Amino acid sequence: MSKSRKASPARGRSAASATEPVEKPFSLSYQYLCTGILSWLLPGAGHWLLGYRVRATVICVSLLGAFWTGESLLADNLAVTREVHPVFFCLQAGNGFSAFLADGLWGDAIHQEENTRKIHDDLPVNLNLGILLCSVSGLLNLLVVLHVFDPRTWREATRDAEADTHGSVADQPDGAGPTESRQTEDPE
Repeated sequence: MSKSRKASPARGRSAASATEPVEKPFSLSYQYLCTGILSWLLPGAGHWLLGYRVRATVICVSLLGAFWTGESLLADNLAVTREVHPVFFCLQAGNGFSAFLADGLWGDAIHQEENTRKIHDDLPVNLNLGILLCSVSGLLNLLVVLHVFDPRTWREATRDAEADTHGSVADQPDGAGPTESRQTEDPE
């Protein structure tokens, strides 16, 4: 028979960490689900709602920029169409609202049913690049959505919000504490 020992709660921890409040376990909420869905519909919206404004702006500009650049490379309605490219449309749907907007604007197949399997000489030169940009931006947005759905992201956002509320050291200029602590004494 093996004997089990009870580990002391402070074992391996400093005295300061033993007195810190224990974080509540994560639970699903309406806000959590809405933030995740909005993050899918508009890239960066979930991070914006979590308080990461700069990160959200970078995500939105880069992913939507890549998506709409892919769309604009093709003068015709070829990059995002369910009828012409159903597999690629599934990848591009990660862009949320933009993919469905582009499909609604340009979604009608430009080729007749009997011609969709033939190779056309009149296909745009940048067709592959346009589809690639639209598809990769959709897949990257799915990674962003998974990051928003990660409970660790929510814990980090909560800690950052509490630190901002209480005025953390990171908020001070040069990473220093209050003005008095940044002053140095004269060596006289």
